[in-house]
Amino acid sequence: MTMNRWFAVPVLALAVVACGGGGDGGSAAVVVPSAVRSGTASAGSDVNAGNAASFAGVMARAVMSGADDSVPGVSAAREAPQSHTIGAALSGRWLRFAVASAAREQALAVTSQTLACDFGGSVTLSVNDADDNQKLSAGDSATFLFSACVIEMGLPAVTGSLAFTVNAIELDANQQPTALDASLTLAGFTELGFGSLSGSFRIWYRPEGGATRQRLSYLATSVIEQGQALTYDHDVYGLYGSAGASFDVNGALTVGGNVYAVSTPTVFSSAAGALPGSGVLTLRDAAGDAVILRARSATTFDLEFQAAGAATSTVVSPGLLWNGYKL
Repeated sequence: MTMNRWFAVPVLALAVVACGGGGDGGSAAVVVPSAVRSGTASAGSDVNAGNAASFAGVMARAVMSGADDSVPGVSAAREAPQSHTIGAALSGRWLRFAVASAAREQALAVTSQTLACDFGGSVTLSVNDADDNQKLSAGDSATFLFSACVIEMGLPAVTGSLAFTVNAIELDANQQPTALDASLTLAGFTELGFGSLSGSFRIWYRPEGGATRQRLSYLATSVIEQGQALTYDHDVYGLYGSAGASFDVNGALTVGGNVYAVSTPTVFSSAAGALPGSGVLTLRDAAGDAVILRARSATTFDLEFQAAGAATSTVVSPGLLWNGYKL
């Protein structure tokens, strides 16, 4: 699934790896932060051997979202077939659409217009060229209002708004982004059948050694997935390339109204187009009890429970299928 029909702008316009370097000389360099984010569990949080299995879906989808190679500049001609989570959709397909569309419309000096989506619905695009240079640069912003918009046959209809502001950007010789630092705000952003997001996040990406270094930072983002209300307050940080990905997930997740700290003691690794075959995600309550997701292969993972102070963990759900937890 591609998005190259949008405004006749090919996704390749954001292909960081393909474009390589460049720069317009007037924009600030993009620096991807590498600090590890810490989360603090709330007093009401509780993990035990009896409820550990209930966290499997939330944790698995957080990992699958991180494994999604549908990021700007990586495998840009396709939409990561291995997973679909609402978070991954935002970091990949819709961010590429938003930036590519804003870049083209800004160059044409279009301030605002409403267009029909290829397969139903509409989108209203407004661009604010803050410095009037008719190209994307720091301080520029854009807002997209979707109404049952379908960009390609087989993709879900999208409703809600997505707004972004450029914090820093690097452009190639054709004035297309090769690296980006952007802040995004969502309001009722819903992919039919896949959930919704409201709130803010920030994304950084830039080329690194033939791959893409990316950080996606959720900032108390409200998420509805499979009817469950969650809050994402964590970072997904890693390196994504044609050979695969390595990444970690650190910060906090709010489940059932309680906050749990999440961390990655062992970095996740995945082959190209596959889910992680190795890596560990730990979800911990205020008392220090933990649920541990341990990737075993590109198709399975184990779920373990480890009481606070215990030296070892106990497998409570072995051989769970990644595919069983896709939206």
